Amino acid sequence: MNNINPLFKELEKEKTAKDIMEIDNLLLIYNQYGYFNQNNRDKAIEKIKDARGHEPVVQITLMPKTPAAAISYELVPDEQLYRELSFIGNYLADKLVAKEVMENQLR
Repeated sequence: MNNINPLFKELEKEKTAKDIMEIDNLLLIYNQYGYFNQNNRDKAIEKIKDARGHEPVVQITLMPKTPAAAISYELVPDEQLYRELSFIGNYLADKLVAKEVMENQLR
């Protein structure tokens, strides 16, 4: 079990780093062009849905205040996708740094 745990932690960190890189790339594209083309829009929606499904803090923070306020991501403007991606990217980066700090303290 001890051999699996460090490997799992490393894979989790790599996935988080990859997610951050992909989110940063999407944010850069939006900053350059001012909008998402359909392919990048689909990627942004996928990243947001993935984070909402796997990160409780993201789920709670991005939850609509009322059920009536819930709008499908396919219908929201690019600006909202950008804001939510930015939040998720920052959250994941902070989480990754916190894990590194904790691991270094345990060594």
